[in-house]
Amino acid sequence: MVKRRNPPASDQVSHYRQIADLFLANGYAGVSVDAINRIVGGSKRDLYRLYGDKEAIFKSVVADLCSERISKLQATMQQQETIEESLALGGEALVRMLLEPRTLALHRLLVADGGRLPDVAREFMRAGPSSAYSAFAEILLFHASRGEIVMGDAEVTARLFLDSISGSLQLRGLISEEIAAHEIQALVAQAVQFFLRALGPPLRTER
Repeated sequence: MVKRRNPPASDQVSHYRQIADLFLANGYAGVSVDAINRIVGGSKRDLYRLYGDKEAIFKSVVADLCSERISKLQATMQQQETIEESLALGGEALVRMLLEPRTLALHRLLVADGGRLPDVAREFMRAGPSSAYSAFAEILLFHASRGEIVMGDAEVTARLFLDSISGSLQLRGLISEEIAAHEIQALVAQAVQFFLRALGPPLRTER
């Protein structure tokens, strides 16, 4: 028997995207190994050797979906000059990302199946929310090093900021409620001003 070679990276990316569509549309239980194998091609033995079992494939799909979005978020924030621009544009980008149909579908999927698949749930937290917190923490540290803000733990501050802008809007998105762009902008703008007042550099006193 001829052993199948590892597929090129471009093929793997395409396979994972197609498999992601299956999971997002049908749920974890609604996707069979046969359906996955029709995308990948070859034998089931090759599928397990190259991609792993169904849970491992699902875990990779979740990581892929998260990392793709976090990379875009980081690029948006790193292009900004001031802390206000970084938080405002980064915050709006984060909320829009959370409200994308594929992101909402992924969250619904993890809520439904995360309890039965703890390794997948942990991977989602690592590649998704935790990575977003870390990305914002890095930006906060950068601006703190320039004297623009003063803060304690950057990771905690990032969590407080992101949770303040995402919670209610994400819940509304998960129940398919329409959210206007101006609502996102207004909420993020208020949160940014609140945090800038809290984190602003100490006033210099005249001697």
